[in-house]
Amino acid sequence: MKITLVSMDFNGYDSYIVKSLIKKGFDVHHINLKSLKVKYPNIFYRILNFFSKLLFSQNNKIKYQKNAIEKALVKIGKQDSILVIRADLLTNESLRVLRNHTNQFIAYHYDSVSKFPRILQVSDKFDRVYSFEKKDCLKYGYIFITNYIYGKIEKPSNNFQYYLFNVSSNDNRAPLIERIAKKLNENNYKFYIRIVGTISKNHKKIENIIYTKKYISLEEVKKLASESMAILDVNVPGQEGLSFRFFEALSQSKKIITTNRSIKDYDFYNENNIMIIEKDNININSDFFNKSYVPIDKCILSKYTIDEWVDEIFKLR
Repeated sequence: MKITLVSMDFNGYDSYIVKSLIKKGFDVHHINLKSLKVKYPNIFYRILNFFSKLLFSQNNKIKYQKNAIEKALVKIGKQDSILVIRADLLTNESLRVLRNHTNQFIAYHYDSVSKFPRILQVSDKFDRVYSFEKKDCLKYGYIFITNYIYGKIEKPSNNFQYYLFNVSSNDNRAPLIERIAKKLNENNYKFYIRIVGTISKNHKKIENIIYTKKYISLEEVKKLASESMAILDVNVPGQEGLSFRFFEALSQSKKIITTNRSIKDYDFYNENNIMIIEKDNININSDFFNKSYVPIDKCILSKYTIDEWVDEIFKLR
């Protein structure tokens, strides 16, 4: 069975899908859109592309992406299945090219239609559409599936350096993360919080937060999480799907502090392990850190592993 994954793999999560499929014995390819970048010979060509977009609605980057996808497909041939993650990032023409090279065309979204409306616009091009957002599944007929535990399920560690760990982009969640950090500082809780992105010179930085433009690898994320008692999850406004923070916590038996109230609907929810905080009234109860973690049943954990996720997406069972 020949399977191709097409995705914009910024952080490395998608590489675990490839590893799982290879382990299962399939012929697997990954077209990583992150690597499909136009290389301009000089600044003149960059300027020319800018005016082509402005005046003639022609974008060389889009053309390059389509040609690169076509070239990759010619090399690997017809596929039994093609899975696209974040299909809204691709043009209709690129999706058409992919559709013509497979018997089974599948999409998965770990973002909501409310955040990226183009998800809905391209849905009819697929045989099956999966989403981590239950609301979208109910409204648009998508198939519900969560994100996954991408690494091994590890033995719990009590070697803590931090009470709380979080790495986030500098987006609309940052002000709330900063307010949470203030509360942690007030209570003398040592934490590791890293906000990644451009910070205004006039921005009042919060003590003990690391502000940087540098992302860290998934291996570093796992290491820092292992050194922390709990992981902080701040969901995007309107999003109820579970971020990878929950599955990183599950794999390492870590507690979670979250703003996502939908977590109560999941079978691994335990108020001893998961604290839900209100965005407008941040209250971090010290009892949460003092109580021991309650282990999750192995049968429940196994449902969220990458191997189970792959079996469901590609109908391998």
